[in-house]
Amino acid sequence: MKRLRKQDGSSLIEVIVCMVILAIGMIGGIGMTQAGQTGLDAGRRISAAAGFAQAKMEEKLSMTYSALVGGELEGKEDLEGFVRTWEVLPGMPCAHCLTLHVAVAWMDKTGRPHRLKLAAVRSEGTVP
Repeated sequence: MKRLRKQDGSSLIEVIVCMVILAIGMIGGIGMTQAGQTGLDAGRRISAAAGFAQAKMEEKLSMTYSALVGGELEGKEDLEGFVRTWEVLPGMPCAHCLTLHVAVAWMDKTGRPHRLKLAAVRSEGTVP
């Protein structure tokens, strides 16, 4: 009878263990990819909200003091899943000043509310 030489190779158990380790690593990678995507989406929404708030702030600050005080003192707008509100507070913080508040609110994918606020103070007689 002829004897078989001992072959150096991987057993079935070793291959299965390697596959399990690889699968665990891939599951972790998928989880990290999903977390990264959630972070990117949140950043995108915050950037859009900041842009909407800044646009309204610049629009209002480009107006004259008398136009700001004599016009609408508050407003609300719906913009692509965001709600932008603004208000002009004459006489704050001094008699010849006004404070302008702009806020943008939105809901994330999980239904949690978020809000971004900007504020500026303007005095009478100044030109932006």
